[in-house]
Amino acid sequence: IVVGILMSSVVILFTQLRGLFLGVIGFIVLGFFLVFLNAGITTFYQNNVSVEIMGRATSVFQLIQSSAQVILLLVVGMIGDFISLRIVIVSLAVFMFILSIVYSIIVLNRRYKLFYKEE
Repeated sequence: IVVGILMSSVVILFTQLRGLFLGVIGFIVLGFFLVFLNAGITTFYQNNVSVEIMGRATSVFQLIQSSAQVILLLVVGMIGDFISLRIVIVSLAVFMFILSIVYSIIVLNRRYKLFYKEE
């Protein structure tokens, strides 16, 4: 999870700061790291959510994610009307990188070791 989220945010930032060719390479690499992120989160989810509520919990999480995605897309679009879209995306990529560092520190904290223990 930690490697996937950190490298995803770095690659998103990298793709916005370089030319088209490096952007294409960056998005290919982004797909590679998103696989690590998705596999880690799915494994964590399946190990920590009981089977009886897994379907309902998944539906609620997907509803929240889809709603947030639509709202964020609208906000970025409105901000993009006033400021350069590249500046908005780079700013959000930096924000994502900072959040990924905070998340990584929390995940690697010894207090949460029990959540990541395999049975």
